[in-house]
Amino acid sequence: EDINLSDFFSGIEDEFLEKINEKGIILNRQDMPPQLTIKTDSRLFHIIVSNLVSNAVKYLGEKGNLAISYELKDKSLEIVIADDGIGIPEEELGRLFAKFFRASNAQSHQTEGTGLGLYIVKQSVEQLGGSITVDSAENEGARFVVVVPASVVSVG
Repeated sequence: EDINLSDFFSGIEDEFLEKINEKGIILNRQDMPPQLTIKTDSRLFHIIVSNLVSNAVKYLGEKGNLAISYELKDKSLEIVIADDGIGIPEEELGRLFAKFFRASNAQSHQTEGTGLGLYIVKQSVEQLGGSITVDSAENEGARFVVVVPASVVSVG
């Protein structure tokens, strides 16, 4: 389906607005270019972005920073979800996308989770022909980068 990314990301924001406001999270969003419409599987696309934003909001402290952006780069779309929350211990990054894996600091953070979210995100990204990477260290936040092929319908 055709998805207007500015509208899509606004919808994702709305999904988590209550929690964002509750925690006083500072949201920084960049749409490059604004009003970009692509053709993709909207269900998989929603699973990817909403899971990553949900995790960021869940593991961010009061007045934490959350950056959400997308950028069209040639024939690819790069989506970045970054936060300055609890981060992921470096020695555990290799297992992050494994089924049922939860980072040790996430387990002790009094949040619920099945350890399936990032596994499903990775499967969804791969179904779209893309890749996902993470850059993180404990107590330094996490930066997830998703790159998927972009079939551009319109810009602006």
